[in-house]
Amino acid sequence: MTSEHDFMGQINRNVRHNILLCLLALLTSILVDILTARWIVQLILKLNQSEKDLTQGNWHTPRYGGAQ
Repeated sequence: MTSEHDFMGQINRNVRHNILLCLLALLTSILVDILTARWIVQLILKLNQSEKDLTQGNWHTPRYGGAQ
C-alpha cells in the first residue's frame, strides 16, 4: 500500500506544480499584454497629437527626435 500511496503523492505534487506553472504563465502573459497595450496606446496618443499639430499649422514640430 505504501508504493501506491507514494505514487499518488508524486502525481499530486506534479499536479500542484503544473497548476502553479500555468498560473505563472497566465500572470506573465497578462503582464506582457498590459505592457504591449500601454506601448500601443502611447504611440496612438503621439500620432493623435501630431495630427492636431498638423491641423493647427505646426508643420515643423519634431515629435520623435527627428531632424529639426
